[in-house]
Amino acid sequence: MSIIETIEMLIKPTVESHGLRVVEVVLAVEYGEKFLRIALEKPGGSLLLDDIVLMTQLLNPILDESKLMQEHYILDITSPGAEHPIPLQELDHYINTYIQLSLLHAVSEHDVILGTLKRVDEASIELQIKQKTVSKTLTILRKDIKKASTAIKV
Repeated sequence: MSIIETIEMLIKPTVESHGLRVVEVVLAVEYGEKFLRIALEKPGGSLLLDDIVLMTQLLNPILDESKLMQEHYILDITSPGAEHPIPLQELDHYINTYIQLSLLHAVSEHDVILGTLKRVDEASIELQIKQKTVSKTLTILRKDIKKASTAIKV
């Protein structure tokens, strides 16, 4: 198990107990400093500065006591941003979220589709889209999805 996977397992219970979700854990060196960057999101809401402060206060001692990081590092709790990739195996965490899908095969002559994710099962998903002024639900096979990301509704 990698150090990233170990860190994720270590922090996940605390993060999830506060209604948040770990999106990504990254170790990076920037300007000679080592950063442990943990991207969190609040399902169905926005990650607030208060959430970031609380998670920093709670995770810092957990990480320090674990002694996983032997060298000096800076803990950076952050949001993944308004538009970020969604691991395809985690689509079910994004129900009622506006997303963008890149498809392997075009649907309705489009290989990129924007819409609100309404349902996910093992074989397919349902995406509510707008075509002109009409709302429509598309069923898309999961095997036909190349990649997914959150999107901003304009």
